[in-house]
Amino acid sequence: MWVGKPQALAYIPKSAAFQPFSSFSSPSDLPLSHVKSWYQIVVAVPSEALEKASNVLFEAGSTGLEEVSSQDGTGRLIAYFAGSNQRAVLHEVRSGLPEARINASQVELEDWSAAWRDRFEPVWPTDRLVVCAPWHDVSAPADGYRVVIEPRTAFGTGGHATTRLALQALEGAVRPGDRVLDVGTGSGILAIAARKMGAQEVTAIDTDPLAVQNVIENAALNGVDGIQVEARSLELEDRGYRVAVANIISSILRPMLGRLHSATEPGAVVIFGGLLSRERESFASSLEAGGFKVVDVLQEAEWIGFTTSKS
Repeated sequence: MWVGKPQALAYIPKSAAFQPFSSFSSPSDLPLSHVKSWYQIVVAVPSEALEKASNVLFEAGSTGLEEVSSQDGTGRLIAYFAGSNQRAVLHEVRSGLPEARINASQVELEDWSAAWRDRFEPVWPTDRLVVCAPWHDVSAPADGYRVVIEPRTAFGTGGHATTRLALQALEGAVRPGDRVLDVGTGSGILAIAARKMGAQEVTAIDTDPLAVQNVIENAALNGVDGIQVEARSLELEDRGYRVAVANIISSILRPMLGRLHSATEPGAVVIFGGLLSRERESFASSLEAGGFKVVDVLQEAEWIGFTTSKS
Protein backbone atom coordinates (compact mmCIF):
# COMPACT_ATOMS: atom_id res chain seq x y z
CA MET A 1 0.00 0.00 0.00
CA TRP A 2 2.62 2.54 0.89
CA VAL A 3 6.34 1.81 1.16
CA GLY A 4 8.56 -1.22 0.73
CA LYS A 5 7.78 -2.72 -2.66
CA PRO A 6 10.68 -5.14 -3.25
CA GLN A 7 11.70 -6.58 -6.59
CA ALA A 8 11.59 -10.16 -5.35
CA LEU A 9 10.50 -12.05 -2.29
CA ALA A 10 11.62 -15.48 -1.24
CA TYR A 11 10.46 -15.76 2.34
CA ILE A 12 7.45 -14.96 4.48
CA PRO A 13 6.35 -16.24 7.89
CA LYS A 14 4.43 -19.48 7.44
CA SER A 15 1.78 -18.34 9.89
CA ALA A 16 1.22 -15.23 7.77
CA ALA A 17 1.36 -16.84 4.36
CA PHE A 18 -1.62 -19.08 4.93
CA GLN A 19 -3.96 -16.48 6.38
CA PRO A 20 -6.55 -14.98 4.01
CA PHE A 21 -4.82 -12.03 2.36
CA SER A 22 -7.90 -9.87 2.86
CA SER A 23 -7.23 -9.97 6.61
CA PHE A 24 -3.99 -8.01 6.25
CA SER A 25 -3.43 -4.27 6.30
CA SER A 26 -0.02 -2.77 5.89
CA PRO A 27 1.71 0.44 4.89
CA SER A 28 4.59 -1.65 3.70
CA ASP A 29 4.96 -4.87 1.81
CA LEU A 30 6.96 -7.85 2.98
CA PRO A 31 10.75 -7.72 3.27
CA LEU A 32 13.42 -8.84 0.86
CA SER A 33 14.56 -12.39 0.49
CA HIS A 34 17.68 -11.94 2.60
CA VAL A 35 15.55 -11.80 5.75
CA LYS A 36 16.00 -15.13 7.56
CA SER A 37 14.46 -14.38 10.94
CA TRP A 38 10.84 -13.51 11.67
CA TYR A 39 8.79 -13.06 14.81
CA GLN A 40 5.25 -12.09 15.63
CA ILE A 41 3.87 -9.86 18.35
CA VAL A 42 0.30 -10.46 19.49
CA VAL A 43 -1.51 -7.50 21.06
CA ALA A 44 -4.90 -7.68 22.81
CA VAL A 45 -6.66 -4.34 23.40
CA PRO A 46 -10.22 -3.04 23.77
CA SER A 47 -11.92 -2.78 20.39
CA GLU A 48 -11.94 1.01 20.49
CA ALA A 49 -8.13 1.01 20.78
CA LEU A 50 -7.46 -1.11 17.69
CA GLU A 51 -6.67 1.85 15.44
CA LYS A 52 -4.17 3.21 17.95
CA ALA A 53 -2.61 -0.24 18.35
CA SER A 54 -2.32 -0.65 14.58
CA ASN A 55 -0.49 2.65 14.29
CA VAL A 56 1.90 1.76 17.12
CA LEU A 57 2.72 -1.59 15.53
CA PHE A 58 3.28 -0.10 12.08
CA GLU A 59 5.48 2.64 13.52
CA ALA A 60 7.50 -0.06 15.29
CA GLY A 61 8.22 -1.64 11.89
CA SER A 62 5.51 -4.25 11.35
CA THR A 63 5.49 -5.64 7.82
CA GLY A 64 2.01 -7.16 8.05
CA LEU A 65 -0.92 -7.01 10.39
CA GLU A 66 -3.77 -9.45 10.95
CA GLU A 67 -6.84 -8.49 12.98
CA VAL A 68 -8.65 -11.28 14.80
CA SER A 69 -12.12 -10.37 15.99
CA SER A 70 -13.56 -11.49 19.32
CA GLN A 71 -16.93 -11.48 21.01
CA ASP A 72 -15.94 -10.00 24.36
CA GLY A 73 -15.28 -6.38 23.39
CA THR A 74 -11.57 -6.87 22.88
CA GLY A 75 -9.58 -7.08 19.69
CA ARG A 76 -6.42 -9.02 18.89
CA LEU A 77 -3.75 -7.92 16.43
CA ILE A 78 -1.03 -10.22 15.14
CA ALA A 79 1.88 -8.18 13.80
CA TYR A 80 4.80 -9.67 11.86
CA PHE A 81 8.35 -8.36 12.10
CA ALA A 82 11.56 -9.23 10.27
CA GLY A 83 14.99 -9.44 11.88
CA SER A 84 16.39 -10.09 15.34
CA ASN A 85 15.49 -6.83 17.13
CA GLN A 86 12.61 -8.38 19.05
CA ARG A 87 13.59 -7.00 22.46
CA ALA A 88 13.81 -3.38 21.25
CA VAL A 89 10.54 -3.61 19.31
CA LEU A 90 8.73 -5.15 22.27
CA HIS A 91 9.90 -2.28 24.44
CA GLU A 92 8.61 0.24 21.90
CA VAL A 93 5.23 -1.49 21.58
CA ARG A 94 4.79 -1.81 25.35
CA SER A 95 5.64 1.88 25.80
CA GLY A 96 3.06 2.86 23.19
CA LEU A 97 0.39 0.45 24.46
CA PRO A 98 0.79 0.21 28.25
CA GLU A 99 -2.79 -1.03 28.62
CA ALA A 100 -2.39 -3.94 26.18
CA ARG A 101 -1.70 -7.64 26.77
CA ILE A 102 1.34 -8.46 24.65
CA ASN A 103 3.35 -11.55 23.81
CA ALA A 104 5.88 -12.46 21.14
CA SER A 105 7.12 -15.63 19.45
CA GLN A 106 9.30 -16.76 16.55
CA VAL A 107 7.64 -17.98 13.35
CA GLU A 108 8.63 -20.43 10.64
CA LEU A 109 9.83 -19.41 7.19
CA GLU A 110 8.72 -20.80 3.88
CA ASP A 111 9.26 -20.11 0.21
CA TRP A 112 7.03 -17.09 -0.44
CA SER A 113 7.35 -17.00 -4.20
CA ALA A 114 6.12 -20.57 -4.65
CA ALA A 115 3.34 -20.20 -2.07
CA TRP A 116 2.04 -16.96 -3.59
CA ARG A 117 2.13 -18.25 -7.17
CA ASP A 118 0.26 -21.38 -6.13
CA ARG A 119 -2.68 -19.40 -4.85
CA PHE A 120 -2.72 -16.20 -6.92
CA GLU A 121 -5.76 -16.10 -9.20
CA PRO A 122 -7.04 -13.42 -11.59
CA VAL A 123 -9.15 -10.69 -9.97
CA TRP A 124 -12.04 -8.75 -11.54
CA PRO A 125 -12.33 -5.53 -9.48
CA THR A 126 -14.96 -4.23 -11.94
CA ASP A 127 -16.91 -5.61 -14.88
CA ARG A 128 -14.46 -3.92 -17.26
CA LEU A 129 -11.17 -4.73 -15.55
CA VAL A 130 -9.22 -7.90 -14.87
CA VAL A 131 -5.93 -8.03 -12.94
CA CYS A 132 -3.80 -11.10 -13.55
CA ALA A 133 -0.26 -12.46 -13.55
CA PRO A 134 1.83 -12.88 -16.72
CA TRP A 135 1.21 -16.63 -16.81
CA HIS A 136 -2.59 -16.34 -16.72
CA ASP A 137 -4.37 -16.90 -20.02
CA VAL A 138 -7.07 -14.29 -19.39
CA SER A 139 -8.48 -11.83 -21.91
CA ALA A 140 -9.65 -8.32 -21.20
CA PRO A 141 -13.42 -8.01 -20.65
CA ALA A 142 -15.47 -6.68 -23.55
CA ASP A 143 -14.83 -2.93 -23.89
CA GLY A 144 -12.49 -3.22 -20.94
CA TYR A 145 -8.85 -3.72 -20.10
CA ARG A 146 -6.40 -6.19 -18.66
CA VAL A 147 -3.74 -5.18 -16.15
CA VAL A 148 -0.84 -7.61 -15.81
CA ILE A 149 1.13 -7.52 -12.55
CA GLU A 150 4.08 -9.70 -11.60
CA PRO A 151 2.94 -10.67 -8.10
CA ARG A 152 5.32 -9.74 -5.32
CA THR A 153 2.97 -9.59 -2.31
CA ALA A 154 -0.73 -9.62 -1.46
CA PHE A 155 -0.81 -5.84 -1.94
CA GLY A 156 -0.71 -4.11 -5.29
CA THR A 157 -2.06 -7.10 -7.20
CA GLY A 158 -5.79 -6.63 -6.70
CA GLY A 159 -5.73 -9.32 -4.02
CA HIS A 160 -6.52 -6.87 -1.24
CA ALA A 161 -9.82 -5.04 -0.81
CA THR A 162 -8.15 -1.63 -0.60
CA THR A 163 -6.66 -2.06 -4.08
CA ARG A 164 -9.96 -3.21 -5.56
CA LEU A 165 -11.82 -0.27 -4.04
CA ALA A 166 -9.25 2.16 -5.41
CA LEU A 167 -9.56 0.61 -8.89
CA GLN A 168 -13.34 0.87 -8.76
CA ALA A 169 -13.13 4.54 -7.80
CA LEU A 170 -10.55 5.24 -10.50
CA GLU A 171 -12.76 3.71 -13.17
CA GLY A 172 -15.47 6.22 -12.34
CA ALA A 173 -13.06 9.14 -12.16
CA VAL A 174 -10.53 9.00 -15.00
CA ARG A 175 -11.37 10.74 -18.27
CA PRO A 176 -9.41 10.67 -21.52
CA GLY A 177 -6.57 13.19 -21.40
CA ASP A 178 -6.42 13.49 -17.60
CA ARG A 179 -3.28 14.10 -15.58
CA VAL A 180 -3.31 11.57 -12.73
CA LEU A 181 -1.23 11.39 -9.55
CA ASP A 182 -0.69 8.03 -7.81
CA VAL A 183 0.77 8.50 -4.32
CA GLY A 184 2.34 5.37 -2.83
CA THR A 185 2.33 3.57 -6.17
CA GLY A 186 4.00 0.32 -5.08
CA SER A 187 3.50 -2.14 -7.93
CA GLY A 188 2.13 0.61 -10.16
CA ILE A 189 -1.21 -1.15 -10.54
CA LEU A 190 -3.26 2.03 -10.09
CA ALA A 191 -1.01 4.07 -12.37
CA ILE A 192 -1.13 1.42 -15.11
CA ALA A 193 -4.91 1.09 -14.79
CA ALA A 194 -5.30 4.88 -15.03
CA ARG A 195 -3.33 4.93 -18.30
CA LYS A 196 -5.46 2.13 -19.71
CA MET A 197 -8.58 4.06 -18.63
CA GLY A 198 -7.48 6.98 -20.80
CA ALA A 199 -5.23 9.18 -18.67
CA GLN A 200 -2.75 11.01 -20.84
CA GLU A 201 -0.09 11.39 -18.17
CA VAL A 202 0.41 9.65 -14.82
CA THR A 203 2.89 10.57 -12.11
CA ALA A 204 3.55 7.63 -9.79
CA ILE A 205 5.52 8.26 -6.60
CA ASP A 206 6.67 6.10 -3.70
CA THR A 207 9.22 6.62 -0.96
CA ASP A 208 10.81 3.24 -1.67
CA PRO A 209 13.36 3.40 -4.53
CA LEU A 210 12.63 -0.25 -5.34
CA ALA A 211 9.12 0.76 -6.39
CA VAL A 212 10.57 2.58 -9.40
CA GLN A 213 11.93 -0.61 -10.94
CA ASN A 214 8.76 -2.47 -9.95
CA VAL A 215 6.55 0.01 -11.82
CA ILE A 216 8.85 0.09 -14.85
CA GLU A 217 8.73 -3.70 -15.12
CA ASN A 218 4.95 -3.87 -14.74
CA ALA A 219 4.40 -1.02 -17.20
CA ALA A 220 6.48 -2.94 -19.75
CA LEU A 221 4.38 -6.06 -19.16
CA ASN A 222 1.32 -4.00 -20.05
CA GLY A 223 2.86 -2.18 -22.99
CA VAL A 224 2.07 1.27 -21.58
CA ASP A 225 4.12 4.45 -21.49
CA GLY A 226 3.28 7.91 -20.20
CA ILE A 227 3.99 6.98 -16.57
CA GLN A 228 6.57 9.08 -14.76
CA VAL A 229 7.65 7.16 -11.69
CA GLU A 230 9.80 8.74 -8.99
CA ALA A 231 11.15 7.59 -5.61
CA ARG A 232 10.04 10.50 -3.45
CA SER A 233 7.32 11.91 -1.24
CA LEU A 234 4.54 14.22 -2.34
CA GLU A 235 6.01 17.72 -2.67
CA LEU A 236 4.68 21.27 -2.62
CA GLU A 237 5.85 21.64 -6.22
CA ASP A 238 3.35 19.00 -7.40
CA ARG A 239 0.51 20.84 -9.16
CA GLY A 240 -2.28 20.57 -11.71
CA TYR A 241 -3.64 17.02 -11.40
CA ARG A 242 -7.30 16.40 -12.19
CA VAL A 243 -7.31 12.99 -10.50
CA ALA A 244 -5.24 11.81 -7.54
CA VAL A 245 -5.30 8.52 -5.68
CA ALA A 246 -3.63 7.66 -2.38
CA ASN A 247 -4.16 4.13 -1.09
CA ILE A 248 -2.40 4.48 2.27
CA ILE A 249 -3.27 4.10 5.96
CA SER A 250 -4.96 7.02 7.71
CA SER A 251 -2.00 7.95 9.93
CA ILE A 252 -0.02 8.76 6.77
CA LEU A 253 -2.93 10.20 4.79
CA ARG A 254 -3.97 12.82 7.33
CA PRO A 255 -0.69 14.78 7.37
CA MET A 256 -0.70 14.60 3.56
CA LEU A 257 -4.09 16.26 2.99
CA GLY A 258 -2.69 19.76 2.58
CA ARG A 259 -0.18 18.69 -0.05
CA LEU A 260 -2.83 16.68 -1.94
CA HIS A 261 -5.07 19.75 -1.92
CA SER A 262 -2.24 21.85 -3.39
CA ALA A 263 -1.34 19.19 -5.96
CA THR A 264 -4.82 19.02 -7.52
CA GLU A 265 -6.75 21.50 -9.62
CA PRO A 266 -10.12 22.99 -8.53
CA GLY A 267 -12.86 20.37 -8.72
CA ALA A 268 -10.35 17.53 -8.99
CA VAL A 269 -11.33 13.99 -8.01
CA VAL A 270 -9.20 12.75 -5.12
CA ILE A 271 -9.49 9.11 -4.04
CA PHE A 272 -8.44 7.90 -0.59
CA GLY A 273 -8.01 4.21 0.27
CA GLY A 274 -6.46 1.99 2.91
CA LEU A 275 -9.07 2.94 5.50
CA LEU A 276 -11.09 0.85 7.93
CA SER A 277 -14.85 1.26 8.23
CA ARG A 278 -14.52 2.31 11.87
CA GLU A 279 -12.51 5.34 10.66
CA ARG A 280 -15.31 6.59 8.42
CA GLU A 281 -16.63 9.48 10.52
CA SER A 282 -13.29 10.69 11.83
CA PHE A 283 -11.63 10.59 8.43
CA ALA A 284 -14.60 12.27 6.75
CA SER A 285 -14.20 15.12 9.25
CA SER A 286 -10.51 15.37 8.38
CA LEU A 287 -11.38 15.51 4.68
CA GLU A 288 -13.92 18.29 5.18
CA ALA A 289 -11.43 20.29 7.24
CA GLY A 290 -8.82 19.72 4.53
CA GLY A 291 -10.95 21.11 1.72
CA PHE A 292 -12.35 17.91 0.25
CA LYS A 293 -16.05 17.17 -0.26
CA VAL A 294 -17.01 13.50 0.07
CA VAL A 295 -18.79 12.37 -3.10
CA ASP A 296 -18.93 8.61 -2.54
CA VAL A 297 -17.82 5.94 -0.09
CA LEU A 298 -17.12 2.41 -1.30
CA GLN A 299 -16.87 -0.50 1.12
CA GLU A 300 -15.72 -4.11 1.02
CA ALA A 301 -15.76 -6.05 4.28
CA GLU A 302 -14.13 -3.80 6.90
CA TRP A 303 -12.36 -1.62 4.31
CA ILE A 304 -13.60 1.67 2.84
CA GLY A 305 -12.48 4.14 0.20
CA PHE A 306 -13.50 7.76 -0.23
CA THR A 307 -14.05 9.51 -3.54
CA THR A 308 -13.88 13.26 -2.98
CA SER A 309 -14.01 16.52 -4.90
CA LYS A 310 -11.50 19.25 -4.11
CA SER A 311 -13.35 22.28 -2.83
